[in-house]
Amino acid sequence: MAKDTKEMLEARQGLVQFIGAMINRISYQGADARQVLCAILMEETLKLITVEDKIELFSAKPILRATNMILTQRINEYEESLQNEEVPEEIAKNVYSLRSNLIKVQNTLNDFISKIQKEG
Repeated sequence: MAKDTKEMLEARQGLVQFIGAMINRISYQGADARQVLCAILMEETLKLITVEDKIELFSAKPILRATNMILTQRINEYEESLQNEEVPEEIAKNVYSLRSNLIKVQNTLNDFISKIQKEG
């Protein structure tokens, strides 16, 4: 990964300011505003990483890594709830199953990410 240059840091700062301005201009509030803004940014990100009508996987790696972070957070939340002794056994079984499934998905995703190489 390239180190941030002064120009990259300035561009990032400009993007952060632009995002702040966008969130103040949309007609949604709170989580709704963040979700709509994130959808807009992701749609544009997908356009950015699409080359000749195909998603360029190397460029998509940051999105996949972000997905991994989301999965990690959810797995940790499940683990915390499993430590709560007041959770009924049937619910704990369901949470354990969900957690196990997410771990499998995360392992598959990690394997996929590790195999993505820059082409050309």
